[in-house]
Order: sequence, then C-alpha cells, then structure tokens
Amino acid sequence: MSTIGSDIWNQRVMKAAMDNRANQLNPNCPAYWSSRAQPAKPQVSTLLAVVAAAAVGAAATAATILGVQKIIQIKKQKEAEAEEEEGPAELEKIEIEVPEAEAQ
Repeated sequence: MSTIGSDIWNQRVMKAAMDNRANQLNPNCPAYWSSRAQPAKPQVSTLLAVVAAAAVGAAATAATILGVQKIIQIKKQKEAEAEEEEGPAELEKIEIEVPEAEAQ
C-alpha cells in the first residue's frame, strides 16, 4: 500500500529522470556534452566568426567586381562590332576656291 507522500516523491523522481534524459538529448544543454564525454559545447570564437563574415563579404565584393568587368567587356565588344560594321570613317573632301590675285 502506498502513501500520498511516496506517490508525490515517485512523481518527482520520474520527472527528474525525464528532464535529465531530455537535457542529454538537447545539444544546447551541458548535460548533452557531458553525457558524450566532452567538457562543454564547442564555442565558435568571435574572431573566427568575424573572419568568416569578412570572407563572405569579400567573395560577394569580388563577384560584383567580376560582374561589372564582364559587363564592360561585353560593352566594348559590341562597340567594336558596331564600328566594324560601319567601316572606316571617310574624310570629306572640301573644295576651296581661291580667288586669283589681281594684277596691279
């Protein structure tokens, strides 16, 4: 026969066991790492995070620069093709009439 006090104690023990199991399955809890023989959750250093962000930013900047360079290259190619189609520019011949000098 159980008493009221022992039922409450059993419920508390069961809850603690269930909480411990949940913590061991949660990588955000220290119990997760200690149950895997690791001292603590690995921390990403601030410097590493900054370097990674800078690398991503540099890659995006490089991609933008390469894109602009490609656009300029295509524009120059189109201008060269248009110039070839027109042919060389011809100089206009200008005739100038020079009045004859009057005899004195």
